Amino acid sequence: MKKITLTLSLIIISVFVSFSQTIYSFSFGNSTYELVQDKLSWEDAASYAADNGGHLVHINSLDEQNAVYDAIVNGAQISDTYTTVLDGGGVAYIWIGATDKNNEDDWIWDGDNDGNGESFWSGNGDGSAVNNAYYNWGGTSDGTPNEPDDFFSNQDAAAIGLAVWPAVLENLGSASEWNDIDITNELYFIVEYDNNSINYYKPNNFDLRIYPNPAINAMYINSSEDVREINFINTTGEIVLNLFPISSNTFLNFELPSGLYIIEARMNDGRRASKRIFILN
Repeated sequence: MKKITLTLSLIIISVFVSFSQTIYSFSFGNSTYELVQDKLSWEDAASYAADNGGHLVHINSLDEQNAVYDAIVNGAQISDTYTTVLDGGGVAYIWIGATDKNNEDDWIWDGDNDGNGESFWSGNGDGSAVNNAYYNWGGTSDGTPNEPDDFFSNQDAAAIGLAVWPAVLENLGSASEWNDIDITNELYFIVEYDNNSINYYKPNNFDLRIYPNPAINAMYINSSEDVREINFINTTGEIVLNLFPISSNTFLNFELPSGLYIIEARMNDGRRASKRIFILN
């Protein structure tokens, strides 16, 4: 067990309440999604998704594409200037789970980056869909895909553009369409979870809020009901911190290695709620 300090300080709490939530959740069909507003490379984002029990989003239909883009623009209200991708025409993007990093021009859905996935596109912009799979490469809305183009032979992952690109010429892709860009770019990303997966944790009849997320050795925990205890669980299922008793509104200082954890809240009547959190040191 690690030593922790519980601090009930209105001054400190007020500072952390001012942080905006970094994850926006939404649902479509049989999946739940999280738009994670922390900038990571494609490979790091895929690792985050896999560690969380999901994968970077696989977009398999126009309806799913519309739901995802609506969540970006209207749900999470992501600014189309939150970042700039120079090799993507100077506009902002959101990572999705498509890549050809293992076999050039063989685009697959591999959102957990395990090297395996379903092929959906073969070739560059003049290529073709595999088995009539859905695609939304830049230029599709005008009838002829211009992407992917493997610009400078260094673009191996796909992302959703938030504005017309290039920013000056505006002739390769439109907002909501996909572009292939360098996997080392650091962007927001969307994680998809199968609602039938036991790895996806959802609140059970009471609201549990934890922020900021990711956290750096401190966080604020707020519950709509009194909590009996809080457990920090690592990715191997080991409880590394147990807090008992605990207030339903608590500010925590702690020391834990960087990584993904599940925070499980237990009520006196046996109900539980769990949230994923990423801790940085």
